[in-house]
Amino acid sequence: MDTLSESEYRQALALLRDFGCSELDTARIYGGGKAEAGLGAALQAAPSHLRESFVVHSKASPNKAYGSLSTAGLQRQGQTTMADLGLEQLDIYYLHSVDESTDLVETLRQ
Repeated sequence: MDTLSESEYRQALALLRDFGCSELDTARIYGGGKAEAGLGAALQAAPSHLRESFVVHSKASPNKAYGSLSTAGLQRQGQTTMADLGLEQLDIYYLHSVDESTDLVETLRQ
């Protein structure tokens, strides 16, 4: 799967804002794991008013590359996501799917 260049991401952000979009939705598994880094580069290069015009959310997924949805696994995925996006926090963080190998209580533990 091809990914966008940093310039294409910046153009897309401006167009999204101009068309009234207020949310950016991504996940570690999108773009072969490269979507968050590309979006992050665009957010970092964008003026702060453009970044602040969006709610940014991502999703954690259980898989071999990113780990389980255990408490530690979620924290690890979340930290990697925030680093790739260049953010100190995510506005919304979802579970992309159920982790059959991790008890739900463990997934929901803080």
